[in-house]
Amino acid sequence: MGWTLRGHAKVKGLLSESREPATAGSLSLHAKATCTSGSARKQGALATREVLNLLHKESTLEWTFLSLSADLFSGERTGKFRLGTDQLLRDANGESRISVQDYALAMIDEAETPHHIRRRFTVGY
Repeated sequence: MGWTLRGHAKVKGLLSESREPATAGSLSLHAKATCTSGSARKQGALATREVLNLLHKESTLEWTFLSLSADLFSGERTGKFRLGTDQLLRDANGESRISVQDYALAMIDEAETPHHIRRRFTVGY
């Protein structure tokens, strides 16, 4: 999962753990999940949903939320991926996949040229 928040110190109240203190300006938070059990994945998904719900209620922050595909794998950077909104993106085989490299590219593209302010978006092949 990945998200970017631009706002003020109120960010501290939304997220309990951060590597850097929240300050006025921009704050980017990224988490890498290595969940192997179904239970751990479910807990991660529920926590992510809760953060998104809190962001939707927040009226003063400028935020963007980038959701993972079901399968995040180490692979090549292709630059050929699709962007979606609230639905899991699936390829022609019904798989929801994205390489870490293309996920990072989508995140950087959004940071450099924001198109999803105060919205969630997804990335996949």
